[in-house]
Amino acid sequence: MRAEILIKLAFILITFDAFPFHKLGISLSSMPLSYIFIGLFFIANLDNMIKLKIKKFELSIIMYALFMIIFTIITNYRNSFSSLGLNKFINEFILTFIGYFSIKLYLQVKKDYKKILKLAINGIKISVFFGIIQFFYIHVMKLNFIFNILDKITLDTEYLLWGRISMNFGEPSFIGRYILLIIIPYLLLIEKKKKSDNIYICAFIILGILSGSTRIVFDIAAGIVVLTFIYYKEIIKKISLTKIFIGSYIIILSILIMFVIKPDQVFGQIENVQERIAIIFDKDSGKKDLSTECRLSYSLIGPYSLKEKPFGYGIGNYIYAYRDNIKSVNKNYMGNYELVSVYNREWLSSFNMYSRFMVETGILGCLFMLISIIGLFNKVKYNREFTVILLLNLYNIIQSDFMAFIPMLIWISIFLCFNNKEKVNGESVIL
Repeated sequence: MRAEILIKLAFILITFDAFPFHKLGISLSSMPLSYIFIGLFFIANLDNMIKLKIKKFELSIIMYALFMIIFTIITNYRNSFSSLGLNKFINEFILTFIGYFSIKLYLQVKKDYKKILKLAINGIKISVFFGIIQFFYIHVMKLNFIFNILDKITLDTEYLLWGRISMNFGEPSFIGRYILLIIIPYLLLIEKKKKSDNIYICAFIILGILSGSTRIVFDIAAGIVVLTFIYYKEIIKKISLTKIFIGSYIIILSILIMFVIKPDQVFGQIENVQERIAIIFDKDSGKKDLSTECRLSYSLIGPYSLKEKPFGYGIGNYIYAYRDNIKSVNKNYMGNYELVSVYNREWLSSFNMYSRFMVETGILGCLFMLISIIGLFNKVKYNREFTVILLLNLYNIIQSDFMAFIPMLIWISIFLCFNNKEKVNGESVIL
C-alpha cells in the first residue's frame, strides 16, 4: 500500500462537508475535501485495487447498480425524463466505489479499524477550533477579519448572521451525524482515551447543541435510545457514573453561559430550538416548523410513489415522483415556500435513503435493500458495539440519501471485512 498519508488525511478531514467545492462553484452535495485525498490514494494504489478480492455481497451491489442504470436509461427515453439525475447518480456511484475500495484496502493492509476513529477524532478537534472561533464571533465580538476568514471557508455566512455555528463549514444540522457515527463509536470501541480527546468531544457536542439545529437534538436522542436499548443492564449498574457524566456537561455549559458569552443570545438560540421541537409534537398549536414539514413531505413521497410506479421512476428521477405526489402527500404544500420553489427543478434530493429507494428503484430495490440490511446484521450479530453502530447508520440514512457519505462507507467496509467469530487475543480480526 502506497501513499498511506493521503487516506489518513482523508480520515482527519472527514467532518468538513462540501468544503472547498461549494466555494469553487462546484455543486457536489456532501462531498468533502477528503475525497480529493481518497481519489489520489486510489490512483496511487490502482494495482493493489485490482488485486482486491470482490465478495459476493459487493458484486451483487455493483451488478444491481448497473442494472438500475440500464433500467433508468430506458425509463428516461420512454418518459422523456431529464438525464441530469442519472448523471448525478453515476458520479455518486463512482465516488462510492472509489471511497469504499480505498477504505477496504487500508483495512486489509493495516488490520486496525480503530486507527480510523483516532484519526477522525483529530478532525473533530479541528472542527472544535473553528467552532470556538465562530462562537466567539457570534456571541462575544463581531470582528470583521474573523468574518472575512469564515466567509472564505463556510458554505453560507448567513448561518453566522443567524447565530448558527457551522463547525463542518456546511449545513449545521449535519453535525449530528458525526456525533452518531464518529464520536459514539469512538467512546464505545477505544479503551484508552486521552483526557484531551474527551474534552474536545464534550466541546463538539456542546457547540453542536448551540448551533440551533433540531436535527442535532434528535440525533443525540436517537443515540441515547439505541445505547440504552443495547446496554440497559450496564447503565443501571453504573447509574451514578452516568449522573456524573451528565452533570459534567451541565457544569461546563453553565460556566460558558455565565462567564464567557452573552446569556440572552445563547438562551434565545436554545429557546428557538425548544420552540421548534414543541411545534413538531404539538399538532394543536396551529403552527408549523417549515423545515420539518419539508423533510417529512420528501420522505412520504416514497410510499406514495409505489402506488404510481411500483417498479420505480429510475435512478435520479425523484423530482418526477415529487411532482406526481406532493399534492397527495401535503395538501397545503403551497403554503411552504421551499416545497413550492423546488417543484420545477430538474433534479431534487429526497434527503431520505429509504424514500429514495422506494421512488427510484421501486419494490425490487426495497427488497434488495432489506436483504442487504439483514446481511449486515448477520455480520455484526455477535458484537454489541457493532450492532449499535449499524443501528445508528440505519437511523442516519433517514435524513441522508448520499451513498458516498464517508463515515457510512467506513462502517460498511469494517462490517464486511470483519470476522466476529475468529479472534486473536480477544480481538475480532479483519479478514
